[in-house]
Amino acid sequence: MQLRPATPADQAFLKAVYASTRADELALLSDWDEAAVQAFVEMQYQAQNSFYHQQYPQAEHSIILSNGEAVGRLWLARLATELGLLDLSLLPPWRGQGLGRQCLRHLQAQATQLGQALSLHVEINNPAQRLYQALGFEVQGQQGRHLHMLWRPVATAQPEVCERQAHHEQA
Repeated sequence: MQLRPATPADQAFLKAVYASTRADELALLSDWDEAAVQAFVEMQYQAQNSFYHQQYPQAEHSIILSNGEAVGRLWLARLATELGLLDLSLLPPWRGQGLGRQCLRHLQAQATQLGQALSLHVEINNPAQRLYQALGFEVQGQQGRHLHMLWRPVATAQPEVCERQAHHEQA
């Protein structure tokens, strides 16, 4: 798994990834013609991008690669006290193969190096919630249909505490 910055040339790919995350909702629009569905996807995609850019102007938008092939997208906001995972989406053929776990572990390693937490919001019915919990994310609260989850790096013991414990164990 590798990451590279998203560029304007990636727009068609990014829209396809976005549309794949809305496939269940789009399936309910069976009475819409293809042009209406595409217009809806475009509008929603642009609205999400605008929101991320306005709320998190310094957010990093990356393409997730597997063996050089674009397979997903990642939006990450480096905030003052935490890393904010805004979006992690993979194309359907790449889901369930461990790439999401690899991305999350990569972000956890970054958060650990920075001494920061890693936060995210996930829809209540999103199966990814199980992965987040398996990786140590804890629910902090709920806003509408979304859960706020947080992962904190394991605090390392202070050297003097370790020395006292070793001395106590020898006695």
